[in-house]
Amino acid sequence: MLTLSMIEFINEYKSFFWILAAASTLLFLLSLLLIPLFFIRIPGDYFMRNEKSSEKATKSPLKIVLIIFRNFLGWLLMICGVAMLLLPGQGFLTIIISLTLIDFPHKRKFEYYLISRPLIIKTINRLRKKAGVAPLRLVSALRE
Repeated sequence: MLTLSMIEFINEYKSFFWILAAASTLLFLLSLLLIPLFFIRIPGDYFMRNEKSSEKATKSPLKIVLIIFRNFLGWLLMICGVAMLLLPGQGFLTIIISLTLIDFPHKRKFEYYLISRPLIIKTINRLRKKAGVAPLRLVSALRE
């Protein structure tokens, strides 16, 4: 049985820790750049629109591929967001973005629940105001 002290362990895997630190820094910088852009690009009436209950029954193969890709990207962002809760980065906002990409039942109500938290909506609308974009408007009908 091999037992290493903490310092020996760190020295043994020094290159791994440098790679982990570089990846964490890169994710942090990317999140600082991309997450604000995402919230600026959301239409101001996104949460006022009716949920699409009657989509076309038949979907083209391209549409199916795009749905699969969007869900894959959403789950990848979800994993990165959870990691950023422990590592440097905007983990909670990344998780919110991932939830907008993933398809699941009652998604719109859940998004509304998260975005309607006073601190979150104030922060997003402050960011949108700085960018010269109309604030996100919320409708209370989605709460129910």
